[in-house]
Amino acid sequence: MLASTAPALAAAIRDLEAGNVSDLMASHLDWTVSVCTPPGQVSISVSTCSDLGVPVGTRVRMFPQNVGELWWQPETQVEAALSLYLSGSHPTLELVARKNDGSYFISVGIDGRHPPGETFDYVRITFRTSPANPGQLTEYQVWYDTSTPLDTIREDEHFGAQPLLYDVIYVSPALRAKDKAWADNIAAHAHDPIATPAQ
Repeated sequence: MLASTAPALAAAIRDLEAGNVSDLMASHLDWTVSVCTPPGQVSISVSTCSDLGVPVGTRVRMFPQNVGELWWQPETQVEAALSLYLSGSHPTLELVARKNDGSYFISVGIDGRHPPGETFDYVRITFRTSPANPGQLTEYQVWYDTSTPLDTIREDEHFGAQPLLYDVIYVSPALRAKDKAWADNIAAHAHDPIATPAQ
């Protein structure tokens, strides 16, 4: 379906599944170009010129990771992060959903890839696009042992008071099983007593 309705996004998903970071970087990320932050100035979105090892006035490409808020990263950090999670990890497409504003939400499951020294049963990386340019990925987010992307959609629809906020285009069988297990676990503990500090 996406091959005909959103060919650029379909190509990005193919590169995600293939762990093809170089093509993702070159063709599918919606980069923002900013001048590096000079000495004596502070910026929450653009790294300093000295940290990047470039002269003052250099224009650098930035792409955001969502960590509760958008954290803008230079190319080298983005490449390192995407390589850690996608290269050689057998990424598996879990979910494609289209929001009612025309943007897309995509989730890829990662096979046993996590930061050094950490172990998680379930790791996923999600991407979003913008309504204006649905073929380009505009941000990414990494999740560890958390709720499923279907639960993310339910939360978005609940807090946005829009029950039909997303049209789910594809859900993998593995994700359906994870989502059911997640829901069953919540239901099983719904009436557990809340721990309170000892008096």
